[in-house]
Amino acid sequence: MIQSKISSVELKSIDPSMQTVSRSGRRYTRSLMRQYWRISVTWVKMKNSEVQALYAKLVSMQGMHGSNVLSLPLMSEHPALSGTVSVIGNVAAGAKMVSTSGASGVFSLGGVFNFSGHSKLYMVVEQDGDTLHFTPPLRKALNADTINYAAPTVRVYRTKQDIGWKQQRVNSQLTDEFEEDLE
Repeated sequence: MIQSKISSVELKSIDPSMQTVSRSGRRYTRSLMRQYWRISVTWVKMKNSEVQALYAKLVSMQGMHGSNVLSLPLMSEHPALSGTVSVIGNVAAGAKMVSTSGASGVFSLGGVFNFSGHSKLYMVVEQDGDTLHFTPPLRKALNADTINYAAPTVRVYRTKQDIGWKQQRVNSQLTDEFEEDLE
C-alpha cells in the first residue's frame, strides 16, 4: 500500500458517456457506467532516504502496468462522524443510496469512502437521516457491508510510463498521477 506523508491530492471524476444525434436532430446521451477517479498526488518534502523508498515503490508499479493500493488521508475527512457504520440489508449493483446503522454524527458532503470488500471509491452527495446518497452508482452488490470512511483506499495504476525525482541537498519531493483500477 502506498501510504506516505501526502501534501495534496487532486481528485477528478471521469464519467464516460456516448452521445448520438437522430435524423430529426434529437440528441441521445447514454452513460457507459464506467466512472473512475483520476488522482494527482504530491507528497510533502521528505528526507532523501524516505523519498528513495517511496520512489522505489512507485517504480515497482512498472510504469502503467502494475497496480497498487493508495490511501487518501486528505480526501477522507469526516470529522463529525464516528462509530462502525454498517449497510442495512442487501443492496443491488447500480444503487445510488444505502440505509445505514451505527453512525454517530454525519458524513461530510464531498467526502470519500468505500465499502468493505470493494476497492471502488465513492463520494457522499447527501445524507438524509440514516440514508446515505453517493456517486457513482454501486459497481457490485452489497450484503450488510461496513463503510470505510476513516481511511478509504483505492486500487490505482500510474498514468505515466516514466517517473523521476530530482534529489535535493536535504529534502526532496515527489508528484505522481494515477487512475482508479476498476478491476
